Amino acid sequence: MKSRITHSLLAIIFLCLCSSCSSFTSVSSDKHYIHHVVIAWLKQPGDTAAQQALIDGTRTLADIPGVVSVSAGRTFASERSVVDDSFDIALTVVLKDHAALNSYQNHPLHNRVKRDVLKPLVARYIVYNYVD
Repeated sequence: MKSRITHSLLAIIFLCLCSSCSSFTSVSSDKHYIHHVVIAWLKQPGDTAAQQALIDGTRTLADIPGVVSVSAGRTFASERSVVDDSFDIALTVVLKDHAALNSYQNHPLHNRVKRDVLKPLVARYIVYNYVD
């Protein structure tokens, strides 16, 4: 009898956990955030002042409507051959949706950061966009 009650309780706990997991999954999958990733190589590779200027300059992108978060940072050396650590700065902007990305790309603040911060300091950059 005790074993049957234990198994029943475990089954109920398992079902509750599965139920809450599936509702969590459906909530997060409804958001479909866009991740806009910029990898940049400076004109003066390794210039820490230029790296910091680029990091600081991109923080203002958080003020653009539809932006969920902004993060930027320097690369760090890796001994793993599959890790590309040749760049200076990586930037990730998370946006609410595809419409927010379209608006972001044409926003005056984004254009100002590209013109006044990115282009004077950066020799080359590459952009990746993905949806979660």
